[in-house]
Amino acid sequence: MTTFGNLKIAVADRSTRDICSIYLVGGFDEDKNHHTGRQEFRGNEKRACRDMCMRAERGHIRIQRLKKGNRYEKGDKEAWLNIQLLIVGMLKSGACKFRGMEYSFEVDSIDPKTLDFLTWEVIAQVNEW
Repeated sequence: MTTFGNLKIAVADRSTRDICSIYLVGGFDEDKNHHTGRQEFRGNEKRACRDMCMRAERGHIRIQRLKKGNRYEKGDKEAWLNIQLLIVGMLKSGACKFRGMEYSFEVDSIDPKTLDFLTWEVIAQVNEW
């Protein structure tokens, strides 16, 4: 595949979340070309993240006391935050090729909704939904 140019990704938001997701966990483009994503989330290497992802997804029920009463949360908040820190670190420095473009990742700003989206993508990849 011919490379058409280089694009720097400095912000992870709604406009860049798809390429960030492809970079992290891989996927298919419209021509059914497979992109593998980060090696840390594939094959045997994802075992290192599996426990953390299982705890973040399924974890134990935590009770958080609020002024208006109790709120019940599913999952382990600490594991969730650790996955997010891992994602932030990976997006600060990296590169991938997708649809004939080379993308370099130097993200210094991440929208919270995008970070949550990417966290669920990583959990889904590691836990093999």
